[in-house]
Amino acid sequence: MPLRGLRRKSSQPYYRDLMCRVVWTKKLFLIDWYTLMSRRWHLSLRINVLRWFAIGAIVVVTLLALLALYALNVHLQRETSAQRSIDRLYGSELLFDELVSETHLLVAGRCDTACTLERTANLYRLSTKVDRIGGVISNQALPTLGLTLSKVNSRLNSVVNLVERGHIHTARYVYYNHLRPLFKVLRMRWARAITSEKRVLSRQTSSSAGFYDWMFWTLIFAGFLAISVIWFLGSFTVRRIEQHLKRVESAIRSIVDGKYMATLPLETVNTVGGIADAMNMLADQLQRMSLKTSSAIRLQICESQNIVAETSGLSERMTFCRDHLVSINASLGEIVETVERDFHLVEEFASGVLQAKALTESNSDVCNNTIDTIRAFEQPVEHIAGSIAHIVAASEHIDSIIGVIQEIARQTHMLGLNAAIEAARAGESGWGFAVVADEVRELAIKTRGATDDICLWVQKVHSQTVSASSYVAEFRSLIHGRIKDGQADSERVEMLSSAMADLFDGASGLSSTARSRLSLTSRINDDMRNVLECLNKTEEIIQCTRAKATAVMRSELKLCEYLAQFLDINYPNLLYPKSETVMLDTISEPGEEAVQSGN
Repeated sequence: MPLRGLRRKSSQPYYRDLMCRVVWTKKLFLIDWYTLMSRRWHLSLRINVLRWFAIGAIVVVTLLALLALYALNVHLQRETSAQRSIDRLYGSELLFDELVSETHLLVAGRCDTACTLERTANLYRLSTKVDRIGGVISNQALPTLGLTLSKVNSRLNSVVNLVERGHIHTARYVYYNHLRPLFKVLRMRWARAITSEKRVLSRQTSSSAGFYDWMFWTLIFAGFLAISVIWFLGSFTVRRIEQHLKRVESAIRSIVDGKYMATLPLETVNTVGGIADAMNMLADQLQRMSLKTSSAIRLQICESQNIVAETSGLSERMTFCRDHLVSINASLGEIVETVERDFHLVEEFASGVLQAKALTESNSDVCNNTIDTIRAFEQPVEHIAGSIAHIVAASEHIDSIIGVIQEIARQTHMLGLNAAIEAARAGESGWGFAVVADEVRELAIKTRGATDDICLWVQKVHSQTVSASSYVAEFRSLIHGRIKDGQADSERVEMLSSAMADLFDGASGLSSTARSRLSLTSRINDDMRNVLECLNKTEEIIQCTRAKATAVMRSELKLCEYLAQFLDINYPNLLYPKSETVMLDTISEPGEEAVQSGN
């Protein structure tokens, strides 16, 4: 559907002042630029047009740059392909020269069979490369050169077959009459193809250089044109914005000076016109807000006076409570001191009971150790008594043995005496027997003397043993008596220890009770101190609140006075519009009372 035009539309605010006539004529947009830049056009619409034009210019320049890059890539690819074709032609020419030299050596040279086979293999390899060269040349659109190469390849295969069969002369004939002229023709055509490819490369290089210059200057012109148009539109829009902003500034200054009825007489209804309407509404709103503020200040002054009066009474009540709490705290301090003294006495009593308990326990241990020691002596004494009894029995047995020995010694003496008598009767023949009899008699005398000594010592031992046995019996009876006394002492000590334990338990309970009472009274004392501190802080806060309320009330009165001066209204009429009056000088300091009078 063709676009006939865009006219003023009252129902659509965005198009209400649009006077840009856009005409559809054969896919072209013709824009009336004078109407586009007219004063009756929207400032916001001008800014949008400037923005979209800048975006379009950036898009066009970007597309031109992409087109230039694409063309540059195409020309570079063509130039690279031409250079590669020339390089391939040069490489194939070198390969062809190698093929010619190998063929000449194979046909014209003289060598043995091994050399011939090696050259034949080289020819096969070269013929394969020539086939590849023919494919490349055919791809490069050189049909004449490719046809000549196919002929050379067929003749070369026939020469190789003749050489393999041993027909050297026939191979030479074919080489000199058919193959060699083809080599010359192929060389000339090769040189002609290389020359033509070089010409094509030079033409492409010259055309690409011209294209590069054209694209460079085109991009420069497009960028300059876009920058010029953007600068023109931007400068025009900025001038219009500055004019409207100067009008807005003058209106704001008039409002600051107190002229709330100031307006912005703009010709058009645009964004700045909306700002003007907003400024006019702001002036009316400021006037209404000032009146509402004055009424709120009146209410706040009354509230401040009430707060000052209430804080005065509350301060007196807090002082009375603080005095009573100070007296209660002093009484609690005396109670705490008394409880502390009782607690220390109970602690000392408990420590004394604990020491006595430890002493009784140590005495009980000493008694038990003594009894154990005495009982330990009892068994050795029993052993000693038994040993002494055994010694007495052994001494009696020794006495009987000594009697037997004495009887034997007496009989031996009598026997020696009889032998001496008999030897005396025998004369010289019994001389030896007389000597033996003398020795036996002397031995009997010594034995009698020894047995007498032993008997004396045994009697002494027996008497000492009997006395030791009596001593041991006395010691045993003494030990039994000591054991009975120790057991009685141990029982008394145990009774005393149990009594001390009961006393210590009672002292511990009394100490714990005193400790709990001391902690309770200390906690109560601390709580009372905290309450006093809280009361002091509360009193300070009340005093500070009272002072701040008084200061706020004074500030509100001053604010009301300034507001009356600002609105050019009488101060009492602003503060009390219904013929109410107040004595402003009667507002007291934080320590005094506020006085208010009305009507």
